[in-house]
Amino acid sequence: MKYKDLDLRHLREVCDIDFAHYTYKRGQCSCCYGPKDLPSMYWRHRKVLVDVDYNDISYILFKNADNGGGIRRANDELDRIEFIEWNLTNEQLDKVIAELKRQVGDEYDVIYPESKHVCIKLVRKEEK
Repeated sequence: MKYKDLDLRHLREVCDIDFAHYTYKRGQCSCCYGPKDLPSMYWRHRKVLVDVDYNDISYILFKNADNGGGIRRANDELDRIEFIEWNLTNEQLDKVIAELKRQVGDEYDVIYPESKHVCIKLVRKEEK
């Protein structure tokens, strides 16, 4: 499965979240940057909520601190394990998990986070 196969625009709308994207920009990492640093096209109403505290923004963003190039491209394959940082209400989290499961189908398990301090995980199922 490739990143372009994920319909994150649809996920934003269906799950009623402010932001969803699969990569940071060149030179950015998950420890120093977040959704406010990314283009408005990945925001629900194409408007970056710059004057809002991060705790008040609902989002998912695939982490990229461990990959070599730092960024992903639409034609790149999803890794065997994908970590997704998030800030969502419990209701939004349930919807996002369900929508990710629907989009990745049987190829990946979508692991519900144990707490707010743990990422959502997509784990590719081993082929038999």
